[in-house]
Amino acid sequence: SWYCKSSSEKINQLDVAIKAISEVADNKKLSLFLVDVLPIPCLNIGTINNALHLEEKKNFFVRNASDCSYPLSELKQFKMPLSDVYSRASGMSSKVEYIDFSGSICRDNICDPLDKKGQLMFMDQSPHIALENMLFLKDMWKEVLLNSANHYLHLKDRD
Repeated sequence: SWYCKSSSEKINQLDVAIKAISEVADNKKLSLFLVDVLPIPCLNIGTINNALHLEEKKNFFVRNASDCSYPLSELKQFKMPLSDVYSRASGMSSKVEYIDFSGSICRDNICDPLDKKGQLMFMDQSPHIALENMLFLKDMWKEVLLNSANHYLHLKDRD
């Protein structure tokens, strides 16, 4: 999550790089998906000791699930520098799509390390998806890819 806490210089470098990549995608008639930060477990209580073994981190998230929950607005504030870069890039080309799953993942505007069944969604603060829940983004990705394919076919029909 360096990009969220980075200096404005690093954010500007990222902005320039994404603009260049966007131009390549546009010229090659490729789609570019810019995926925003997923909800970070326990963002509100700070960084969890990275020296902990994976099982210890998972146990921490499960034991402290109620303390690790936080409003979606906190995540949006945390990731705003990156979100702004992605949003600007997507506005420059119809081939660049900004994707933010956080509104769908954070139920009732609360980001929680556990899903509605009580299963762990992420195994660390990177956030890497937990094996127990590895397909929870499947339907969201399916919708994104179907929409992209339909958009492409609509543009192709106009040509």
